[in-house]
Amino acid sequence: MKKNIVIILLLLIVTIQFTVSLSMAAENGIDDPLVTLSYIEKRFVEFKEYVDYKISDSGSENGKFEVLNIKAGNKVIFTSESLEFILRAGEASAIASANGGLANLTTGIDLKTGENVQLNNLILIPRNDGRGILANTDIWIMIKGQYEIR
Repeated sequence: MKKNIVIILLLLIVTIQFTVSLSMAAENGIDDPLVTLSYIEKRFVEFKEYVDYKISDSGSENGKFEVLNIKAGNKVIFTSESLEFILRAGEASAIASANGGLANLTTGIDLKTGENVQLNNLILIPRNDGRGILANTDIWIMIKGQYEIR
């Protein structure tokens, strides 16, 4: 008998707690959910704009490599950060700066001033600090970024 009273009392306590929690949740109602649809839509639009900006901001105006023919004796000085280029034909040597050389991403070496640039290797210029290449012969390069020919 005492056991039944304890069980009934426990069920009554659980029922009261459940009813109170439901009434507290009902006070907030549908008008005040934790996250609204408009909030999610706003964040989605911001994220889409961010992704579109990052895709369009890839170094050159259209994110594609530009093909250049440089005559022997000319220098190509890189005037933008994160510039990439590939020497496709001819012979060229690196022009480094006080901050470092040209990062050859294909072989994993840093090209110092006077070292030959290897054909068909992807080269990265991390800073706009006067780095470039000297065309020892007529060369063809593919370049993505801003540059000056001197």
